[in-house]
Amino acid sequence: MSKRLFIPVSIVFCLLFFIFLEIAQGQDAGIEISPHVIDEKAIARDLFKYTVKLKNNTDGKVTLYPMVNDISVEEGRQRVLSPDQLDRTESIARWIKIPRGGIPLMPGDEKELDLEINVSMYAIPGKRYAIIGFPDGPNRYDAEASMADKSYAQILINIEVGENIVEKSQIQLFRATRNVFLKYPVVFESDIENFGNRDIYPSGAIFIYNRKGEEVAKIDVNSELMAISPEKKEKIRSEWVPNQAFGKYKARLELEYGQIDKRDLMDTVYFWVLPLPFLLVFSGAFLLFVLLLTIFIFRKTYNSAKHPGLVPRDDGVIDLKNNRS
Repeated sequence: MSKRLFIPVSIVFCLLFFIFLEIAQGQDAGIEISPHVIDEKAIARDLFKYTVKLKNNTDGKVTLYPMVNDISVEEGRQRVLSPDQLDRTESIARWIKIPRGGIPLMPGDEKELDLEINVSMYAIPGKRYAIIGFPDGPNRYDAEASMADKSYAQILINIEVGENIVEKSQIQLFRATRNVFLKYPVVFESDIENFGNRDIYPSGAIFIYNRKGEEVAKIDVNSELMAISPEKKEKIRSEWVPNQAFGKYKARLELEYGQIDKRDLMDTVYFWVLPLPFLLVFSGAFLLFVLLLTIFIFRKTYNSAKHPGLVPRDDGVIDLKNNRS
């Protein structure tokens, strides 16, 4: 056997020997347990439910305390930790839900427990091992301390986690930073949230259309491929600097993401572009028009007031003689 194969084979052999030794200890404990072994293939978010049956075959009363331990191929049994101290990506102990209080059993008594293994959505692919031990003791501390010297009933767990990539995202907000832009640039903001379990790299463009429905511009979005991590939301800013623009416009956001299956994100927003120089010219022209109109109306009114008795003839000429007093 080559040296390259010897190391992994030795590790597997040691692990199997350790497991069979644990089974033998469990069988000598006088506590009958079912199932002895749980062997599953899973993907992230899988949920497994079991009924654990315990029976006291000894002549005395026992109080069993469930103890959940991860097993490392390199380091063997791991120290019992509280679930929040465990790595959710790899620890079966963190995925396990089982009553942790003392379980009293008189001679011949039987009891059933609910056991759940909820594989984390963040689980990393690979093989995982754990043991649920049921040592006897007057309290949890003494029961755990006795595990090094006494045999006890236990369940061996082997879970092989397969690859399960979830790519799911959503546009939480797409907007122009103003309803009316008096100067350039026109700025857009896109809030994108990642609901999956892998990084995503959304990219695409914003298409600008005028009131006639004609495309007048295309703006690249996230061309540098900024990543959005799972359960995170990122804001992407985009700018449009037109050569000239005036009036109402529509902006349509079209993004694409996904390494396994390509998915689309789309949204639309409306905005106005009214450049300040144009507004000044327009305002000046409007004021001039109002001024001229006022002068015209004033002159018409003034002339009518100056000659109140003038009566025009049928040909449109005013007859001054007929209007003398």
